[in-house]
Amino acid sequence: MFVEVLEGFGGFWVNPNTLELGLDKPETLKAIAFLKETIQEKISPAGVTTYTNDW
Repeated sequence: MFVEVLEGFGGFWVNPNTLELGLDKPETLKAIAFLKETIQEKISPAGVTTYTNDW
């Protein structure tokens, strides 16, 4: 889910053309701050940080 939010803020994980990492970009920090805020404002439950995909 983080990648979708990250892209929504204009960021990227890895640029497939250049292999540049985007995790230290301002857009990434904004996406992280947004997700943290959803927990602080109780929009997302606190346990969301421990959810896993059980497929």
